[in-house]
Amino acid sequence: MKSEYTDSTAAADMAATKEEHHAPSASLEEMSEDLDYAGREPTPEEAATLRRVADHIPASAWLVVVVEFCERFTYYGLSGPFQNYIQYPYTDERGADHPGAIGKGQQTATALNYFFQ
Repeated sequence: MKSEYTDSTAAADMAATKEEHHAPSASLEEMSEDLDYAGREPTPEEAATLRRVADHIPASAWLVVVVEFCERFTYYGLSGPFQNYIQYPYTDERGADHPGAIGKGQQTATALNYFFQ
C-alpha cells in the first residue's frame, strides 16, 4: 500500500514539474506591454517630434556599389575599342597599323556591340 502512495505522489510531482517547466510565465501580449521595444509603431506625436536617424549601410552593400560602378565604367569604356577591334583588320592595305585586329567589318562589329548591350 505504501508503494502505491509513493508512486502516485511521485507521478503527480513529476507532472507538476513538467507543467511548470514548459508553461510560460507570461503571454507574449503581457510581455510586449511591459517592454518598450523598438518594433512598435510611433504615436502621431512621436512621429512629429522625434528625430529621424538613418541606420548605417553595411560594408557589403558599399562593396556591391563599388563593384557595380567599376563594371559599368569598364563596359562603357571598352565599347569603343571593342567596335574597332572587331571592325578593322590588324593592318590596312597600305601596311599602316590601324586600331583593330579581327577585320570583320562595320556590320558585324555593330551587331556584336548591340548583342552585348
